[in-house]
Amino acid sequence: MRLSREANEYIRLVSSVGENRKLFNDANFEENRQKTTEKSRYRSKVLKMYDKSFEYRSKGKAVESNILRLETSYRRQNIPLSEFFNDAFVFRLVSQFYRDWHSLSFPHQIIAEKGTKGSQIEKARRIMEVGRDAYLTESRKDMEAGIITSKQYRCIREFVQRWDDYRKTLRFSLHGYGVEFKDEFCRVLRAVSG
Repeated sequence: MRLSREANEYIRLVSSVGENRKLFNDANFEENRQKTTEKSRYRSKVLKMYDKSFEYRSKGKAVESNILRLETSYRRQNIPLSEFFNDAFVFRLVSQFYRDWHSLSFPHQIIAEKGTKGSQIEKARRIMEVGRDAYLTESRKDMEAGIITSKQYRCIREFVQRWDDYRKTLRFSLHGYGVEFKDEFCRVLRAVSG
């Protein structure tokens, strides 16, 4: 996919595919040049996104900028060739590819009412990233380690307890990179699907 900004900016922002498939920086490449889901012998499907422009430039080839490549690799597949080229099978693959890659999790922007403290926005962002319980547990450990004071922990605990009230005063919107990615992804998939 050709995007308006460098591909590594999109790769840096993405943390997972869906809710339970975390993306990791690939150790064989520079940071934020390639991310993959867990690779192990127990996984039959591996999702990979990488900066195709960077790959071509590192090989000394001329290429346009801002190309993001998405791949899905299946392991241990035993499919007869006649079934592989069957229209129904191809449609199933394309549908699964769409479901996997359309669920990339880009961060959300938090839009607060005028007068909202920056610390409250930061607490809200952290709750959105890890969840209420994990944020509270993380903050308790920080207090026990001396990273934050007991007063800071108390403020965090009170914020978490009143999160449902605070949440009503905030608006959440998908980060601009996420909007562009999803629009371009749908456009490319429509063009390929016919």
